[in-house]
Amino acid sequence: YKRSLEISKSTLGEWHPDVAESLSNLAIVAYNRGNREETLRLDEQALQIREHSLGRDHPDVAISLSAIATTKRELDLVDEAQALESRALEI
Repeated sequence: YKRSLEISKSTLGEWHPDVAESLSNLAIVAYNRGNREETLRLDEQALQIREHSLGRDHPDVAISLSAIATTKRELDLVDEAQALESRALEI
């Protein structure tokens, strides 16, 4: 996944949706390894790219919001998670 991220960035540019997908895949790996802080960092980067390249109301943005909300709940950041979940549902 790291190599895929490097290739996507170099061939498509930093703000391409495929870069966000690579970041999301790396976030899943970090999540499965129990590294919630790294998961959150990667998912937030993916969200930023998706909002920039796809728009704030795109379904992939909602997916990113939900992923971040899940991690924030596990970090006991319930209020922040609820706000993200609400925004995802609006999309």
